[in-house]
Amino acid sequence: MRKGKGFTLIELLVVIAIIAILAAILFPVFARARENARKANCLSNLKQLATAALACAQDYDENLVKCYEARSSGSGYTYTTRWYWESASNPGMLAPYIKNTQIFKCPSGGAYGANRAVFKDGTTATNLAQVTEPAETVMLGDMLGNGGDPYTGTGGATHNGGQIAPPSKIPNFGPGTQCNGRGLVAIRHSGMANFAFVDGHVKTMKWEATETPKNMWDLQ
Repeated sequence: MRKGKGFTLIELLVVIAIIAILAAILFPVFARARENARKANCLSNLKQLATAALACAQDYDENLVKCYEARSSGSGYTYTTRWYWESASNPGMLAPYIKNTQIFKCPSGGAYGANRAVFKDGTTATNLAQVTEPAETVMLGDMLGNGGDPYTGTGGATHNGGQIAPPSKIPNFGPGTQCNGRGLVAIRHSGMANFAFVDGHVKTMKWEATETPKNMWDLQ
């Protein structure tokens, strides 16, 4: 018969072991729940950016914004403005349609890039009429930072935005500068990436599904 009311060493070790087992089971569950919340927030950001891009296009004869273009100030100084927000003095082309600049940042880290065929470089913009299948054409998606790992979609320098291509284009698109960012999709949501399409809808997908059975990166 036990005289004291305290726990024996064995009982304490059993309790500690049970707590450790429960922690090992629950921590991954909590981590997945947090990532699912971030993924949902990221999808919301992309939805708002896609809506802003389409609203902007309606104001400019259905021409989508370009990745960047040169503009002149009243003093004659020429600067480059991009589709994404860079700073208060250079807010970007979609800034007038966005209330919160945090929308340009993914909550899992990193920023967003535009499909090179949709938000073009140079002087000619893409007209919505040129996109024959808008529901199956990528407009925006998670972007890998310069120097990041294209196979995991993590790491790299911080960018506010840029352009993207699927990771299969690694031999063609190395670390970029200017509007390009890293130039590749960031696979940062449990092995998948978030995308917004030209019709405005958003989806979480494996990047391979954007290339096969249908190539979702071309306008036609």
